[in-house]
Amino acid sequence: MENGSPELQGLILLIFKNLKDFGIKSYFSKINPQDSFEFFNYKNFKYEKIFLKDIIKKIERSEKLGTEKLLEKEKEIIFKALNVPPELKPAYELCLKAHKYEIEGRYLDAVSLYEQALVIFQKYQAYKELANVLETLGDIYHLKGKVTMALKAYKACLDVCETCEDEWSTAVIIEKIVYVYREQKEYEKMLPYLYRMLEIAEKYEDAHRAARAMTGIGDVYRYKKEYSTAKEAYEIALKIYKGMKAKELAEIVEKGIKELEKELSEIQK
Repeated sequence: MENGSPELQGLILLIFKNLKDFGIKSYFSKINPQDSFEFFNYKNFKYEKIFLKDIIKKIERSEKLGTEKLLEKEKEIIFKALNVPPELKPAYELCLKAHKYEIEGRYLDAVSLYEQALVIFQKYQAYKELANVLETLGDIYHLKGKVTMALKAYKACLDVCETCEDEWSTAVIIEKIVYVYREQKEYEKMLPYLYRMLEIAEKYEDAHRAARAMTGIGDVYRYKKEYSTAKEAYEIALKIYKGMKAKELAEIVEKGIKELEKELSEIQK
């Protein structure tokens, strides 16, 4: 799979991006060919399962033959299985080409095509695809050091996810926004996003994400020199990590608490 062409990788990525049960693409940096998805076959009125390994095999066969016509046919099969509406197919094609450019390092060309796809997805209110493209644009801008544009894309993606009440994807995008603000040392701007992340984590009993949120909250209050609040947040994170038996993460938080206590003792001298 890792040796597949950019077009092949793009096709598989499109499959994952359109599975309602999985959220946005952040979870799929590693794609397992043994995974499968279901689609409704209108010919026999049954739900059928497609394994990615079978799709990969078909597309690889097309590529080996070097026949663009066959590859186009496989695309149509996949688009049909994903129930891609005809009006969105041009946007999907743009995304495939953009993904190819992205892999090749042609970021300006990729951004141009993603933005064209964005216009189509906006026109037809294809919110899921809209969020995916906005996230991808944010990733590219962040990679290229264009922080303001990255945040703008991520926040637009966040708005779409919140509007669609897709809280799982909301949490993922929030972590990206928090990461950018942390890189820029704009700690106070992290706080509302961290509390929203914590709210989602508590709702879905996501202990790992809750601990990350509490650690981030502790970092912000430590920066603001509100040490007692920072320590309280760290201790909650530590308790969660210990409950999860996440030893290494617990040790990192313990180290942070010790450093915080040292800072506090220096101030009180």
